[in-house]
Amino acid sequence: MYVVYQRMTPDSYPVMIGVFLMKSDAQSFIETQAGIASLTIEEVSGTWAYWNMIREKLNEQVYVADGGY
Repeated sequence: MYVVYQRMTPDSYPVMIGVFLMKSDAQSFIETQAGIASLTIEEVSGTWAYWNMIREKLNEQVYVADGGY
């Protein structure tokens, strides 16, 4: 997962602008925001396991909907 954020002043917190699953999507978003020079991408580590759990739960629901259980 990749977060696009804007650095404000050195003493303030950065402002999150968007969250993307793919780095290429985050980079494309930054390219469309030409007027904002201080946008940065940062990878958020440790999130893949959570996405896998969501996928497994969705697969279970599809299985139940198809009469598998």
